[in-house]
Amino acid sequence: MALGLGVTTLARYDARTLKVWSLSADKFTTEDKRAELLRVTGGWPAVVEQVAALADSLGDEHSALAEVQTLLSTPAGAAEFCNKTGLLADPDVESVFSELIGLLDQGGTVEDVIDAVAMAAPHVDANAMVKVLLVLGVLTPGIDDKYRCDPVVASCWPHRNRPLVDSIAS
Repeated sequence: MALGLGVTTLARYDARTLKVWSLSADKFTTEDKRAELLRVTGGWPAVVEQVAALADSLGDEHSALAEVQTLLSTPAGAAEFCNKTGLLADPDVESVFSELIGLLDQGGTVEDVIDAVAMAAPHVDANAMVKVLLVLGVLTPGIDDKYRCDPVVASCWPHRNRPLVDSIAS
């Protein structure tokens, strides 16, 4: 008997799914509050849940958002977040993502991203690497059909716990 194994994308909340979450959680129920929650958290479920728990303990959604935003701006908080993304599990993924952060600030087509990966890491399958980054949720298409690195991950990235392993040179 063969098992059918598929790929599960690590889905972040978007505006639509965050609205469903907010209604079921009875938190951040206005469009403005959800937009701010999405901006601060990037839609990352663990961070959204962290804000929700803080909102419960503090009794104030705005204060909870501010506290998490402050935490993510600290080296320790940013490093903890980066550890949860899955990007540090493989040196090639880490190296490629580091390169893409600088290259995709204005966005790029999927072909641009594949070309950038091929130049940054010629020893890896560029198409497969792009798929990995998409599945991890750290590379996302914008409304202009250009791909960008997730801004929350990109802002936290310089503080990740371990130094970049230069697997490209090895």
